[in-house]
Amino acid sequence: MNRRQFVKVAGAFSVIGTELLSSRALAASFVSRHPCFDLHCHPGAFFGRGTKSYGGDEAFAKTVSEARQGGLRAAFFSIAADTLLLKLGDKGVVVSDRKLVEGEAWADCERQLDALEFLMKRENIPLATTARQVSALKKPGELTAMIGCEGGHGL
Repeated sequence: MNRRQFVKVAGAFSVIGTELLSSRALAASFVSRHPCFDLHCHPGAFFGRGTKSYGGDEAFAKTVSEARQGGLRAAFFSIAADTLLLKLGDKGVVVSDRKLVEGEAWADCERQLDALEFLMKRENIPLATTARQVSALKKPGELTAMIGCEGGHGL
């Protein structure tokens, strides 16, 4: 297939695919047959738990509930190793140019992991740490967590 043929097929699929997936019944059928994973998420901005800017645990619970209702089987709940360098400004996220003190990012990663562990227990979300555990994910809506880390600052 050459580039032009690919563009035609991809363009047709994007129109047809959007129409097909817009049907809740078809989407639910697809999810029931195929495990769906979120490869990077921060439900309820949990990484901010314990800071003055955190909005509360309800956003985490709401996002998890919606993920379960949608049939999500597993997600990489991602801590953010550079959180201490980020500020939300009028134009979005602004990265500070300050240098982290040795051990500062690691301590913040541990804080975020503690927050995530608390919230996962509260919402009854098991942690998968092996390929076998991930392979065992059978039913849509039985959400399982895996841990991800955005950035290597803590290392």
